Amino acid sequence: MSGSKPAPIYLPVEKPNGLG
Repeated sequence: MSGSKPAPIYLPVEKPNGLG
């Protein structure tokens, strides 16, 4: 993880425990 796009870090704000 070093270079172009920063990984989409999921913040538990909108949907807490939403990714299951």
